[in-house]
Amino acid sequence: MELTSGKPALLKETIGVCLSRIVHEYSDRPAVKVGALRLTYRDLDDRTDEVVKALYKLGLSSGDVVATTLSMNINHLLIIYACFKSGIVLAPLNPGYSSTQVVAALQHVKARCWFVGHTIAIPYKQPLSTQPLRDAVYAAQSVDNALLCKVVVVNATSPTDFRERCWEFQTLLRSAADQAIERNLSLEADSTATLLFTSGTTSSPKAVVLSHHNILNNANVCSHLWGTTSEDVYISTMPLYHCGGIVLVLLAAMTHGAMISMPCEAFDALALLRAIREDRCTILSGVPTMYMAWLDLLSLPEFANHDFSHIRSGFIGASPILPSLRETLNQRLHLHGVGNAYGMTESSPVATIALASHPEEKKCSTVGYTIPHQSVRIAARDNPHRTLEVGERGEILIAGMVMRGYLDNQKKTDEAIVETVAEDGTMTRWMRSGDEGMMDADGFVSVTGRIKEEIEDVMMQCAAVKSVSVVGLKDERYGEVVGAFVIPRPNVTVSQSNDSNSGEVDLRLSASAALSEADTSQELTASQLRDVVRAKLAKHMVPKHIFWVDELPMTLTGKIEKHKLRDCGNSLVAPTQATAVEVQAELVEEPDSACEGLEGFRRAVHRGA
Repeated sequence: MELTSGKPALLKETIGVCLSRIVHEYSDRPAVKVGALRLTYRDLDDRTDEVVKALYKLGLSSGDVVATTLSMNINHLLIIYACFKSGIVLAPLNPGYSSTQVVAALQHVKARCWFVGHTIAIPYKQPLSTQPLRDAVYAAQSVDNALLCKVVVVNATSPTDFRERCWEFQTLLRSAADQAIERNLSLEADSTATLLFTSGTTSSPKAVVLSHHNILNNANVCSHLWGTTSEDVYISTMPLYHCGGIVLVLLAAMTHGAMISMPCEAFDALALLRAIREDRCTILSGVPTMYMAWLDLLSLPEFANHDFSHIRSGFIGASPILPSLRETLNQRLHLHGVGNAYGMTESSPVATIALASHPEEKKCSTVGYTIPHQSVRIAARDNPHRTLEVGERGEILIAGMVMRGYLDNQKKTDEAIVETVAEDGTMTRWMRSGDEGMMDADGFVSVTGRIKEEIEDVMMQCAAVKSVSVVGLKDERYGEVVGAFVIPRPNVTVSQSNDSNSGEVDLRLSASAALSEADTSQELTASQLRDVVRAKLAKHMVPKHIFWVDELPMTLTGKIEKHKLRDCGNSLVAPTQATAVEVQAELVEEPDSACEGLEGFRRAVHRGA
């Protein structure tokens, strides 16, 4: 790979052209391992061509949109690459979407075809049938042609209601075997590659428009910074509807001829840790809850004598891992070369990253420095055109590989993008992150304004606490106060105060069992936790409300859904608050309600048993 000033040159090609180049160079090298199935790069090229033929058989062409609702499996990977090869725009949907959300998303992106699994894998649950989703799409198709979308069902294990405009995937592949492939010569690097719905922890996703240039170069730069070679093995932890899964695993591995290990269709901490061990994975990616899940599993006898020193690089995304856990992870899982990364779907996604060569203190306390071909500056919150000085706090702005905009939403695009013009007339498009941060004299970026993470870090230093998430809750007097949702460790007994004004609520379904079976040699109280925080932080950072829980609600990518915790907390502390029993009863009956309460908590990614 050509280097310019110690950094990789921008790739001025499409993803399909890049894949062809890699196939030519690494044809017999392993590209992906899924269970017993192993594909070389030549195999990958041939298999994706079969899917390209199927897309053409359906009458699709460059610029059309294909949506997917699929698990993390080989068919999803092949469909993704087939779209990129043919110039068809990929719009992967979150498998957790409801029927209403799926129909709305398909209509929003104007999907010409929807690939949907017969079932969908969900972390730590039985596979879910997609029949309700398909029925909703069929119904939308029949209403004045409101949804002109063909449906392809993948991995059907039983006869399915294949009606008009509906196909079974393997049957479609066979029928398209003689279809001619015409290479799209008009496809350019700046052509749209994918429409990715934002996966933040709010409930208002928007479709982000990203080009081949955006995501291919972000993948290539990160892969280069991690020192990737064709000898490396990536572990597939992030779902393939997510920017992290597509860019930082699929494409990052491909750009340097490395292999991907895909041991499970949804996050399964044990299956992934076994694959990391057996395939001797070298590059890890994930969010803090995933690393915490692996840490819990390292106490199992099967991992007692394994040396994880083959792990040499990767990233921790979503939020920096708590410093109190970092040292333990370094010792047990050899994460010395794995650094924090910062970015968002709109920035393709990585903007900054901490590397193995950076000082340990920087890897723990910052999100690293700006990656090549991206730019980061700190601007005044009230004036995004005014750049602040070193050490000043302001809004983080990103330029370079940023989105074209939000699909059919000019208002939100204009709010997010700021254009500046230099003296030489050069125009730069800056993406407003909405995050507060600062940059030090060495160029390392810190995400500040995260008081809640400081509180979490201090509370996690209590040995009796397994996990904690802090949110702001409404308060009539102060406007907002601190609320902490705490998971005690299994051998801990929670001793609750008899004072009704203690500000604690037990939301654990297993609370009674825990009291009778726990090792009473270790006790935990709300007062103890408040004292821990009070000893190290300011008075206003001490949690007024503490909620004891079994689990924390997670997105499918392992991010804690703080808006659900906030909704649940506010419903309990409001002046006309419901009781915990009432909240439990209501939320069990209404599992799709705004906060999903205890049913939502059971989605915790880090329950790796």
